[in-house]
Amino acid sequence: MNKILVIIEKGTDGLFSAYTPETKSTVLNGQGNTVAEAIADMKESFQEVIESYQETEETIPEELQEPVVFEFVQAIHQLFFVVKYRLIRRGLSVSPKN
Repeated sequence: MNKILVIIEKGTDGLFSAYTPETKSTVLNGQGNTVAEAIADMKESFQEVIESYQETEETIPEELQEPVVFEFVQAIHQLFFVVKYRLIRRGLSVSPKN
């Protein structure tokens, strides 16, 4: 079973991106208005890459051979802002102590 790391980030334009920074043969990516849409778009990209290899009768790189499991991780800086936002909404201080 091949595990592929997928990073999820929210861009400054408000769209979510899903991409695979560690794949050597190709970078899979997707984009959407929600995390779910970005993941679905990235999975569609994966299917298109596999179909392309099959159509050209090229060998599918080992890292892309099934079964493949995607491991989704949201970018740390995004999580920081989500936590900070939630703390502020609850009236808690987020300033570092000197």
